[in-house]
Amino acid sequence: MELTNLETKSGENKGAFLHLSHPAGGFKMWTGEGSDKDGRLIDKAKAEKVGVHVLGLESERVRERARQLSKKKLEGDDDAEEAGLDFVCSLVTEFVGLTQDGKPLVANEANKRAFFEQSDALVKQVMDFAGDKANFWQGDSAA
Repeated sequence: MELTNLETKSGENKGAFLHLSHPAGGFKMWTGEGSDKDGRLIDKAKAEKVGVHVLGLESERVRERARQLSKKKLEGDDDAEEAGLDFVCSLVTEFVGLTQDGKPLVANEANKRAFFEQSDALVKQVMDFAGDKANFWQGDSAA
């Protein structure tokens, strides 16, 4: 086996799409004419997935943010909840199928914070996804 077949970091730097589940209903969320107002799928041909583009925990950007947060903690800034929100925000690079006032939601810091403040279940989905290397692995799936 080639050593390079074990490489996972490039996929984590690139990131991957997470199709979000509704935080209360548990169903995969959709938008467009093929979905209802809560995001339930009615007609797949007329719907678009709702989700986020997520970096892996080993991505350079996420690791740098973790280092910054560790440094802040050592300097006496010990707000764990705020640090956790900062960290999970560093995982998201794009929103897909989410809008605010009818316009596509841009993945800036304020919008990412507002997104995660909607439900802890959204934080959990993103953290679980980011921590699963299989979501980012680019290997050959043929066995």
